[in-house]
Amino acid sequence: MKTILFSGFLSALFLLMPIAGGGVAVGAEAEPLTHAEVKSTVDHHLGDVKACMKEHGAATGKLIVKFGIRPDGHVVEAAPSHASSNAKLDRCIAAAFSRWVFPKPRGGVTMGVVYPFIFAQPKVGNLDKAQVVEAIRPHQPEVKACYDAALKKKASLAGEVDVTITVALSGDVTSAAVQKSTTAWPALDSCISGKIKSWKFPKPQGNGDFVFTFPFVLGTAKPAAKSKT
Repeated sequence: MKTILFSGFLSALFLLMPIAGGGVAVGAEAEPLTHAEVKSTVDHHLGDVKACMKEHGAATGKLIVKFGIRPDGHVVEAAPSHASSNAKLDRCIAAAFSRWVFPKPRGGVTMGVVYPFIFAQPKVGNLDKAQVVEAIRPHQPEVKACYDAALKKKASLAGEVDVTITVALSGDVTSAAVQKSTTAWPALDSCISGKIKSWKFPKPQGNGDFVFTFPFVLGTAKPAAKSKT
């Protein structure tokens, strides 16, 4: 399941505070850095945050990272001050903050910041199994073409390729990723997943993407007429 990430929405939580081992920001009215300046730097590094999410999985709730920005713009004492549902993800994101460089605070002070991230599950769409099978059935010749091409290089090739498919609200495939394969033939797996990306499905019911895993059985049977949802 994917996670939607919202960052910097809780502006009331963005404040100046003393940081041990450094100077003290001299009051919000002095604005060593503005909210916009800090948020701009965080936004620039959201790829690091998303990498943490990819490595450690989804989360719900709110993470607040507390950190200091030294006079040279480097970060000190980055740590979660409010935890989401995923402690490993929280630690990874806080560690990412430690590597970033912000604009130098005006006045030569060490500026304390608390920065929020809100995690929420996306809305989910739905297709029933019959709709999935009927949408895939006309494309079986494409799967067979991939398999036949592979058989020319390895006559005994057989196995199952499980592909996780994401169908957008429009019915277009936005992702087709091989989750498991017993073919031991990556070129065949890539050929099948590549074909799937051009397929069209019915528009999912609900207000979100529909994600399912479909097994293609090759060699011992025709592509499976069932789906793993």
